[in-house]
Amino acid sequence: MYLSLSIPCATVVGANVVLTLIFGMFATCMIMDQFVAVQSSLSIIDRKQGNSFKEKSLVSGLIAVFGSPPGLSWLIPTVKRKKFVIEKEYKALVAKSSESDQK
Repeated sequence: MYLSLSIPCATVVGANVVLTLIFGMFATCMIMDQFVAVQSSLSIIDRKQGNSFKEKSLVSGLIAVFGSPPGLSWLIPTVKRKKFVIEKEYKALVAKSSESDQK
């Protein structure tokens, strides 16, 4: 005994296969873009504007993003992470502006 698919069912299966392949290509492009952005610390817009960067390894970029060396903590976010540098810089700017406002 064999399984025979009708024409409408085969069309639906074929359309699903095509859509799956298109989504897979899109997801692959996006993950590669993210790896390049993590490695160079620049987005596509920054690179197109001509901003320069210091080349570093992918692992060191991932450590900067995740806040710790590779391990289970990347998959299970239970440990309190370091605050982002940008937050520290923002607080310093706010402190400076409040000091200048008081003078």
